[in-house]
Amino acid sequence: MITNLKPHRPFGLTLAILLCLVVFVFIPLLPLFFVLMTGDITIQVDGEAMVGVDILGISNIALLLQAIVPMSLGLLAILTWLGRPRWIRQIFRVAILIVGIGLIGLLVFSLTRTPDLASGLDSATAASGGVTVFYIVVLCLVTLYTVWYLGRWPVKAFFRGHYTAEDIHRLKALYPDAEFPAEIESVRT
Repeated sequence: MITNLKPHRPFGLTLAILLCLVVFVFIPLLPLFFVLMTGDITIQVDGEAMVGVDILGISNIALLLQAIVPMSLGLLAILTWLGRPRWIRQIFRVAILIVGIGLIGLLVFSLTRTPDLASGLDSATAASGGVTVFYIVVLCLVTLYTVWYLGRWPVKAFFRGHYTAEDIHRLKALYPDAEFPAEIESVRT
């Protein structure tokens, strides 16, 4: 007999949040981590010390933006996993949609622009195209899955903290052999 009618955190929600953490937080923070870790390296060239590594084309504002967006999404992901406050589900859903579309747009733009021949071409430039296409596909899949799953009824019930009468009918259809308590019919709408 089912006695606990408080909705649990669906596994799909946990999966969506973990995927978002990897794709939208950890991967974008890796280049920033590289820049910060290599900025204090001292290189000896012909007896003279040269401090730092010069990463051409990256401004401090771009680095700051690259840090703020993933960290904000990480905080939203943690609040979404906890399930409180109730409105965080919609905020996280919209944030993932906006950032996902933005990243996909930037990556598609980077694939379609012509390479700068003044800076030269190397094997890393040629190899990065395939990796970028793979990352675009992963971004599309994770964005679509997260936005879709956060709109499903088990997730809505989890964030509400209780089942509605419609949810109970769905549960009864999913588990026809389960015995539900008598007070289940007086569930809030």
